Amino acid sequence: MKHLLVDALSVNNLSGRHVLMGHLRELHAARSGRWRFTCLTHRDNASLASDLPQGVTHVQAGIGGAWWQRAAWGRLQFDRLARRNGVDLVLSPAGMLSPGCSLPQIVLAQNPWPLMPAAAGLRLRLQKREFARAQQLAWRMTFNSAYMQTLYAEQLGLPTRPSVVVLQGVDEDLFTMRGAGDLSGRSSEILAVSVMAAHKGIEILVDAFANLARTRPLAKLRLIGGWPDGDYRALVDARIAASGVADRIEVQGHVDAATLRASFRRARVFCLPSRCESFGIPAVEAQVTGTPVVVAAGTAAPEIIGQGGCVVAQGDTEATSAALAHLLDDDVEWINRSNAARQNAERYHWPACSQPLVELLDLFAAEGPA
Repeated sequence: MKHLLVDALSVNNLSGRHVLMGHLRELHAARSGRWRFTCLTHRDNASLASDLPQGVTHVQAGIGGAWWQRAAWGRLQFDRLARRNGVDLVLSPAGMLSPGCSLPQIVLAQNPWPLMPAAAGLRLRLQKREFARAQQLAWRMTFNSAYMQTLYAEQLGLPTRPSVVVLQGVDEDLFTMRGAGDLSGRSSEILAVSVMAAHKGIEILVDAFANLARTRPLAKLRLIGGWPDGDYRALVDARIAASGVADRIEVQGHVDAATLRASFRRARVFCLPSRCESFGIPAVEAQVTGTPVVVAAGTAAPEIIGQGGCVVAQGDTEATSAALAHLLDDDVEWINRSNAARQNAERYHWPACSQPLVELLDLFAAEGPA
């Protein structure tokens, strides 16, 4: 029986946890009779153990989640731990090889930021270098979108390694909330859900909403998610205050799952004009409930949403406003996009998304690391 070690040392946010646990559940369900599974965490994310399928072993490294701690521990301890436990293959979701690991590795790439033109600083340069090493040395590279697969090839300028696109799923119980495919229960609300970082383009959305709201007195904008950058929050707050429609813009922060799902079903449109996106889980979650989406070009988002929404030029306030207004005003267009959104979302059931990883385990078991 082969043994897969899932290196979760890099998983320090809810999105990363969602992706890794989703794939691990499917791998275990599909191949638990042929493979053993172990998940490696650190002290700060050891709560991942509560999400592990029964039968998956949990190992905790005696470190915190800081990147330098992970790097130092890996170089000193990773191989020793892996070989002591009879590990054959390692899955790293960090876009780079697990530090200190000499075993064959499947690398899942899902962080585009170090490859963006605006990326600067020592840590990002080091990450880009490690991305290049993974592209050269991983047993298999996997990417959470074709956009990421192309980005690695173009920005790193390296020969193409054997690779496959491995999409991300959404929680299965969300599919029980698909909605009726019509406008019943919908308000004239535009919804954005994200970690509200500067690259998400929320200031563009606020300005676009201000343009259309002046002639649409029922329109509202709701922003749900945390704000990791206080300076960016201050910038967006200033835009809201100057918009002339601040009373119709609600900034909610984090909400519980029930509130979030009700928000998806109530909204008329979901919008996230992000400048850097490797996938876009909230956009798919919105589509599951029949909510059309508006996204910006130049990221993975257009690929992910398919025909279930509109794509506008990055940073284009007028185009964003026009797309949102069209979906607010045109019921026929909304119904067509809503139906397309629900159909597109069917691609994101976890068993289908994880199937390429299952096939990689089968390939490794049959052929080994060559």
